[in-house]
Amino acid sequence: MRPRSAGEPAAAAVRTVFVGGADEPLRGLLGDVFAEMGFALQRVPPWQPSPHLVLAAVHARDVARVLAAAHDLAGGAPILALLPFSDDRLARRALEAGAHAWYALDTPLRFLREEIAALLARELVAEATVGGG
Repeated sequence: MRPRSAGEPAAAAVRTVFVGGADEPLRGLLGDVFAEMGFALQRVPPWQPSPHLVLAAVHARDVARVLAAAHDLAGGAPILALLPFSDDRLARRALEAGAHAWYALDTPLRFLREEIAALLARELVAEATVGGG
């Protein structure tokens, strides 16, 4: 992640909640991706204001459990399922269990950026329209 220069505006804060097995290296990678997109990844505990995005790390054995927990925390925010590898059946199960989109960790990061941008565009525009902040 590159440091912000003196004249550069501060990154917009994106409230996120991690669910499932998002270990520290994965959280670091996601933080770098968000920073490259101009967002500060702000992890919020479940009792704080609704997140903009819920990131759910799922595996074949726990898709339903992790996404049920994600729904409990989402407060209407979109859920991005993070899959350990490309698997059409696992992706389909994640979507059927309520994920709004998915990203496989073994694919290029540009696909992750595209999914995040699409999900956040809707969420941040809706928040601005309502007057939240």
